[in-house]
Amino acid sequence: MFVYLSKKIAIPNGIPLKCIAWDKENGYLACGGDDGLLKIVRLDSNQNSVNSSGQAQSNLSANQTLEGHNGSVSIAVWNETSQKLTTSDQNGLIIVWVFFKGTWHEEMINNRNKSVVTGMTWNGDGQKICIVYEDGAVIVGSVDGNRLWGRDLKNVQLSHVDWSPDSKMILFGLMNGEVHIYDSGGTFIMKLNLEAPCSLIALKWFKYSIYPENPSLAILFSNGKLQLMKSDQDENPIIVETQLKPVDCQWNHDGTILAIAGHSSDTNPSPTQNTMNFYSPLGKLIRTMKLPGHQITGLSWEGFSLRLAFSIDSFIYLAQVKHDYMWTCFSNTLVYHFHKRNKPESYVMFWDTKNNERYVKQVRQFIGTASCGDHCVLATRLDDEEIQISTQCDFGLILCNALGTPVDSKYVSLEPRLVAMTSSHVVTASGNSFMLWHYRTPRSQTTIDIAGIKRENKEKIYSIETFLSGEHSLSCVTARDNVLIFGTDSRNLLGFNLSSSAVQYVGDIQLGFEPTKMSLNSNCTKLAILDHNGVLHILQLEVDGASFTLGSILSFERRDVWDLCWAMDNPELFALMEKTRMYIFRNLEPEEPVVCSAYLCHFKDLEIFAVSLGDVLKDPENPSKEDLVAMETKSLRDTRHLLEKVGTNEAYQFVEENSHPRLWRLLAESALQQYDLQAAESAFVRCADFASLQLLHRLKNLPVGSGIIKAEVAAYFHKFDEAESIYLENDRRDLAMALRRKLGDWARVSELQNAATTTDLENKSTYNQMGNFFCDRHQYAQASRYYKLAENNEKLVDCYYNMEDYENLEKLIDMLDERDPLVPKIASMFTSVGLCEQAVQCYLKCNQMKAALDTCVTLHQWNMAVELSRQIQAPEIASRLVSHADRLLEYGKISDAVELFRKANCHREAANLLFQVGEQAIKKWNDPLKIKKLFVLAALLTEEAKNVTTQNSLTMERVSKFLDAPWRPAEAWHYFILAQQQFQQGKLVAVMATTIKLQDYTDILDEETVFSMLALASALNKCFNVCSKAFTCLESIPALNHADRENYSLLALEIFTKYPPKDGRSSKIECPHCSTDIQDWSNSCPECNNRFASCVATGRPLMDTSLIWSCRVCKHSAAEHDVVTRNSCPLCHSSI
Repeated sequence: MFVYLSKKIAIPNGIPLKCIAWDKENGYLACGGDDGLLKIVRLDSNQNSVNSSGQAQSNLSANQTLEGHNGSVSIAVWNETSQKLTTSDQNGLIIVWVFFKGTWHEEMINNRNKSVVTGMTWNGDGQKICIVYEDGAVIVGSVDGNRLWGRDLKNVQLSHVDWSPDSKMILFGLMNGEVHIYDSGGTFIMKLNLEAPCSLIALKWFKYSIYPENPSLAILFSNGKLQLMKSDQDENPIIVETQLKPVDCQWNHDGTILAIAGHSSDTNPSPTQNTMNFYSPLGKLIRTMKLPGHQITGLSWEGFSLRLAFSIDSFIYLAQVKHDYMWTCFSNTLVYHFHKRNKPESYVMFWDTKNNERYVKQVRQFIGTASCGDHCVLATRLDDEEIQISTQCDFGLILCNALGTPVDSKYVSLEPRLVAMTSSHVVTASGNSFMLWHYRTPRSQTTIDIAGIKRENKEKIYSIETFLSGEHSLSCVTARDNVLIFGTDSRNLLGFNLSSSAVQYVGDIQLGFEPTKMSLNSNCTKLAILDHNGVLHILQLEVDGASFTLGSILSFERRDVWDLCWAMDNPELFALMEKTRMYIFRNLEPEEPVVCSAYLCHFKDLEIFAVSLGDVLKDPENPSKEDLVAMETKSLRDTRHLLEKVGTNEAYQFVEENSHPRLWRLLAESALQQYDLQAAESAFVRCADFASLQLLHRLKNLPVGSGIIKAEVAAYFHKFDEAESIYLENDRRDLAMALRRKLGDWARVSELQNAATTTDLENKSTYNQMGNFFCDRHQYAQASRYYKLAENNEKLVDCYYNMEDYENLEKLIDMLDERDPLVPKIASMFTSVGLCEQAVQCYLKCNQMKAALDTCVTLHQWNMAVELSRQIQAPEIASRLVSHADRLLEYGKISDAVELFRKANCHREAANLLFQVGEQAIKKWNDPLKIKKLFVLAALLTEEAKNVTTQNSLTMERVSKFLDAPWRPAEAWHYFILAQQQFQQGKLVAVMATTIKLQDYTDILDEETVFSMLALASALNKCFNVCSKAFTCLESIPALNHADRENYSLLALEIFTKYPPKDGRSSKIECPHCSTDIQDWSNSCPECNNRFASCVATGRPLMDTSLIWSCRVCKHSAAEHDVVTRNSCPLCHSSI
């Protein structure tokens, strides 16, 4: 960070100032002083007022004196949200000012006339203001002027006030040094714990902190002590001795810097006794600045903390602030770190300044960055606990290319507070230790793989205590090629050589100052060192091959330096920034300065590229090229001037004296424009431009004054339209077409070909190139049109595939020969998108039967696979089908296995599988309805197999007994469930017929269950003859255990002792065949042995065949009157 005074504004009549406040949103600066002075000025310093050198113009665009106060104006606070200014004077008069029609006007007045206002502050959203008076009175009002509440605090004198960030609490500073906390409604909460109680100077709680772990509450005491707290509950506050007699303090716009204004503790009066200290949130002193004048009364930050304003005596001083942003520049890419308000995440922008393309990368906690060549490294703090535990590391290094894409990464345990980068290593350091990471890029990785070099996973950490005795802490680092140099806070420099596999210590030297920033020149012979006060020193390095030694400090010194950049192509050339001027040094001799305040990015070809980072970070997600600055050295400017005014010959001598490849190239191009080929050749030789020398060789072979020479020169200077016009004027259409071909302007090539006679081969070549042009830009519709004209089927296939135009792709197959290699390629494309039929057709066309079969299997088109296996006689498909079905069954996917057999037209196999599953379910006997559904589905599959003309069959290891009579198990469980429902509904007559029907299914159902139900139903119907037969069957079951058989015997004895085994209920009907009287629940006639069909709706026997409904699917019957109200078959549930 570097701060310097940039402007001084005098107050009329020499009136002393008492306060100053900067509107951070709109840029207005208000200052108050004695005799009721209140002035508002505006200094424009935005991106619209940045000149071509990157210097911000501080124009005084507004200057208004406000009248209304009579006493000394001591307090001024802004409400940026509503653009209002609130001021108070020594008489207690409060005035609210509002901006209207280009000027400031008085909006409201409040005069309590009892005490003096000692503090005013708006809350974070600008909706409430809290005003405190010296006598303990407190008023909280709204933005529209309404009083929300007021309170008189007894026996206290108030001096300061501030809101908490969430506006839920108010902090009151008392004259005795105490700080009391109240809620937003005025209720006392607690007294703040202060480590160094003394009278208060300032109470500032930052409202928009993006680092919750950093302190944001600052309490400044009159004895010079500063207390920093994370919150009101912070039990370990940071105490800082400022060594000042403080006056005021202010946080910057993002809470990362606390500025404290005051007087130095030196008792001797001095014109520079006013002092400004800058602290980090953790209390570390960043910089100290001496200020002119006698009495400083206040300070205020600008909106983006690029400037500071001080009220000193009767003057306003403005200071320019150059922050140490976390940024780097490489390969035309600017990389910088930024935050979004109220979001804890960090963001890193990769801005391609040449093409104006932007890529944003989000990181959790960003620490620093460095770059070299085509890559940069991002240092971050890990926030994933699993990674921290598994790697035992808390930090990460990410190597990125110019697009922000990670190329390599490394977890490290050493915090990377300092980061430097060479073409092969990343150097990180913290405290007294450093570490080297030998990173890999795609290019270097290829070389390493070829060489067979093994990569080390564990990086070694080095301690400087090994090389330097005593306690030291590293303060800065720089590295280039094989040179690594550290600076310490104890004013030492340490050198290390990286040329060998291990780090080699070179030596150390003692400096007379503390280094804060260092930079090596292009050949590592000079080291530029900046100290804490902005003084630049140059250290000479003695280089001998791959080794070097630290030399001595040269007799060169520059003050107020805040940035420096060495030239990439000249070790004696560098640019530096001194306040608002940029100096370019050649051999330590300065050129004329250029007004500039931008940050230096790189210096190459006598041109300096810089960027106004402060303006870029005002809107970091939308950087503008207007913030980029390109400046030329004096020698380059003078050479241009000489070439424009006096010509090539005279400029040759100047370039000879100030030799540089860029100057020679400029001279050569000027000679070439004048068609002075001899002078151009001489200059191109001096800048080693061999491509241009080849051009000159071709031009010398052409006739002098030829139009072709002019065309070639025009093309060299990228005047392609002019060159083409000259070619056409000289009747050289072929050269014009060749030029456009080199440029890749195939549309223009096509136009030139259409205007002349060309061969089909040339036309096809052009169409191919135009197709490639559109294909590279993913415009496949346009590309396919040109590929079709070029008859380039290979590219046409790719376009159709990328367009998902499978219809045209299918049509293209018919046009291709069976031996064309595109046919299997198209087949694989169809396979990739699941178009099995089209893929099989392609494979069959090129006679790749096995591939066709594999495609069917891959896409689970088993029907097609089985049919195809028959054609090509591939019996292994059956085993693959069964194997796949077994795999599905293994994972419990029964329905998928059944569907697999169905797709393969193996309906009997599917039914057999369901029957087997049903048999397993019968053993568990847990869900009768599910068992019925399984058997119904199996029976339906069996019926479906009868209707399929092309039925595939597989060899089944186990055949279910139900395949020959598929409906029997479904019938059994249907009548079983029906009987249970009839029992629950109390339909005793119906359940009698149903349970008698269940006797036909004792091979499927449990015999004990069937006869138990029959015994129960017949007993309830008083049909004890049937009941007796049921008990007889129960006792004769072979599998029945002895205890159950005894129980049944005792129960039968008890029943039939009381009731004789005769049927008491007599409801008989005639047999429709032999007219014999039979029971209405009988399912067969004892005389003619004719069996009656049962109604699937009620279980009753169907005697009258004239009123029978029959299901068209399962062929089962029911009485018509029983299915009138039904929508589906009671058995198979097919719609009626």
